[in-house]
Amino acid sequence: TYSEGLPLEHLANIKLLLKSGVKIQNLLIGLDDFSYKIDPHTHLIQPMRLPHYKTKINDMSAFQFYMYYLLRKPSSRDIAKYSSHSHKKTYDFDIYHTGVPIVPKAVDEAIESDVEKYIHDEKFLIPRHYVGDRMVQTLKEIKEIIDISHKYNIKCIFFINPIHKTSYLDMNLENFQNFKYQLSKLTNFYDFSGLNSITTNNYYFYETSHYRTLVGDMILDRIFHTSTKLPDDFGIFVTEDSIKKHLENLKFKAKMYKLQ
Repeated sequence: TYSEGLPLEHLANIKLLLKSGVKIQNLLIGLDDFSYKIDPHTHLIQPMRLPHYKTKINDMSAFQFYMYYLLRKPSSRDIAKYSSHSHKKTYDFDIYHTGVPIVPKAVDEAIESDVEKYIHDEKFLIPRHYVGDRMVQTLKEIKEIIDISHKYNIKCIFFINPIHKTSYLDMNLENFQNFKYQLSKLTNFYDFSGLNSITTNNYYFYETSHYRTLVGDMILDRIFHTSTKLPDDFGIFVTEDSIKKHLENLKFKAKMYKLQ
């Protein structure tokens, strides 16, 4: 996994794995509203997000790529942050197994120790806002991922991540609706976004950008049908035939929520 992954980067990584002889059986690809907004070129100057491949976007050799990190000069902000006694480690990383960032148990334990106080934290009033428009290019990149999946007999499942209500209501919902409509023409997908039992409850989020680990488990349970204890409105399976009704329902829920 990697921060703020974009479909173009997923596509390049898939090609790299296949070229290297890796047999891919399953792909789960999560999408957000930023998936079609962020310009991949912006990641070239972000060490945490520099794409690990050689294409017209990033023409570094493997040697240059690793030297970029080895010889990188820390910024004054980095030095101040990591030398501070008040700095708290937010994640552990399962670097050698899955690469997944793991939230320390203490973070979730603090939430559970006083849920009422946590859900009223003012951080949940601050939306995460993205700008930009790469919808046409992004849909082409998703289409290429789908074509490759068919060619190599890969089971590919797309889903749209849960988005906290504050960030969801702050975005251009008409634009997001259009993205989902266009996506439905390419593939079926699970939609965990919108206003539902999970996205309207602060308990399930670390802030308005990231849902909690337990929500990730719920997503897997829905996709792989491993639990019957999930809210009915969380994770709607969308097809080209059902998309219009689904979008109408999302629009109605947003309208009613704003009237509360």
